[in-house]
Amino acid sequence: MTFAARVLQDNSQSIGQLLVSYYRPDDVLIGNGVIPYLMFENGFGSNLPPIKLTGNVKDISVHPTGDNVAIAQDSTNAFNFNYCVVAYKYSDAGFGTKFSNIPSYPIYASGSNPSSRGSGVTFTPNGLGIVFVALQATDWTPPLGLGYGPLAGGYDWSTTSGFSSVRIAYHTQPTTGRKIRVSPSQQAYAIAGNTAVVWKFGSSGYFTSRYTNPVSLFANSRDVAFNPAGTVLCFVGSVSPYIQAYAWSDSTGFGAQYSNPISLPPAQVNAIDFSPAGDAVAIAHNSSPYISVYEWDDVTGFGAKYADPTVLPAGNGLSVKFAPSGKYIAIGHNGSPYVSAYQWDAVTGFGAKFRDPSVLPSTGTTVGVEAIAWRGA
Repeated sequence: MTFAARVLQDNSQSIGQLLVSYYRPDDVLIGNGVIPYLMFENGFGSNLPPIKLTGNVKDISVHPTGDNVAIAQDSTNAFNFNYCVVAYKYSDAGFGTKFSNIPSYPIYASGSNPSSRGSGVTFTPNGLGIVFVALQATDWTPPLGLGYGPLAGGYDWSTTSGFSSVRIAYHTQPTTGRKIRVSPSQQAYAIAGNTAVVWKFGSSGYFTSRYTNPVSLFANSRDVAFNPAGTVLCFVGSVSPYIQAYAWSDSTGFGAQYSNPISLPPAQVNAIDFSPAGDAVAIAHNSSPYISVYEWDDVTGFGAKYADPTVLPAGNGLSVKFAPSGKYIAIGHNGSPYVSAYQWDAVTGFGAKFRDPSVLPSTGTTVGVEAIAWRGA
């Protein structure tokens, strides 16, 4: 099978990268920052025209149609909320027209300056909405007397015109919001941060009330993922055991906690992703081997850890994603070449590592590739 990939990089930024991937029967697309690359069976090839952003990329979401891409950026436009998430049309030729910036919320207090520091973004599974979270902003006046904290919110979405009707929530926790993910049924919205928050969808908008957190849930989570069936919710973070998985119901919320994996991650976990089939869960973490993948069963939970790849990523793992086909896995890391892609098999695990890009996606960066997403046909 022939496959192609595109990597994105913003040469004007020294840190903060974007990784995008595209898979269809004949090709897969992987990217970092804002220079797209073609990639073939033996690895990365030439690049496509770049785009320019105003901040370091923290997260990316590809619309279910594959025609739109949304990017959460830690924008240099200080405390200008409209820049925390930007979105573009997208095609096989790469990035197209940029959509208009997020409209201002209608209930801002006079003189308020919500955060421009976007950290997480996700299109809803049906493609009709977009939700996001921005980091804490303490120099603005929160409306409705709800106190300081990150901004979590969302909009209805049009693939042709972009942001539409506003659906919002302000909250005091987590004090630092990092990533936001949506359950497959679109009834729950989980936010990883200093304190995890899971919101319910209601008739009045995307965020109506909160599920009750279990006492055992650790603080300082850095990413969160639902399994493909929507029956498991897993958080990863900086507190041992670094990964926690719970049974999940959109009706009742958190259920029983699964037993921790026998072989724990060696250090802080920065990202997590379930395989498309739901039979494996991958994490990107600090300390060698930088990426770990476990067998997963929705009834029994964590199984055996797969053998590490023969060629390890070159630095702390910051982001990780399976391809929609389940045949490939990519990890972003903070050492050159900053992104590594491998063949994947649910039985045997890691296969061969694909060749690196000839023009590295983030030369000179001290952070590396912090976001990965795949574009499905």
